[in-house]
Amino acid sequence: MVEFALVAPLAFLLIIGIVVVSIVVLHQNQLANASRDIARAAAVCGSSPPDPSGNPTISKLPDGATCNDVDLLSYARAQLANIDSSNTWNPTFTVLNVSGVSCTVPGACTVSGSGLASCQQGYAFHVAVTYSQPLYVPLVSNLFGSGGARTLTASGVASCEQ
Repeated sequence: MVEFALVAPLAFLLIIGIVVVSIVVLHQNQLANASRDIARAAAVCGSSPPDPSGNPTISKLPDGATCNDVDLLSYARAQLANIDSSNTWNPTFTVLNVSGVSCTVPGACTVSGSGLASCQQGYAFHVAVTYSQPLYVPLVSNLFGSGGARTLTASGVASCEQ
């Protein structure tokens, strides 16, 4: 019994630490996957080729919404809500042209327009997301983070097609 009383607190702390670190790793993977999915959807959406008769095609986001900056942000927030639905997500969208000049979406792009319209062949659509992951247990948060949280970051890049 004495041995159990000495070992049990350390064993429980170790088990709780493993659970908390597993949650952090899970959320990091979800964040990375979501940012890649968002970048891919934006790149495909922003670079819709014309149909055979030369008329512009109207692409849809994977959730069925039309391709515009507002719906892209809504799609991104819906993807990221799978990680934490109580968080107000504000991902950063950037379109990089061939020369590496960037323009933030939504907003004016001095190179080639704004938003999804600036996604042209050879350009890259970049999505960056940060998340303050709570660590739940004070002792674990002192070891792996500061202020009871650890900042997770992820980014995704997809080439504009056309």
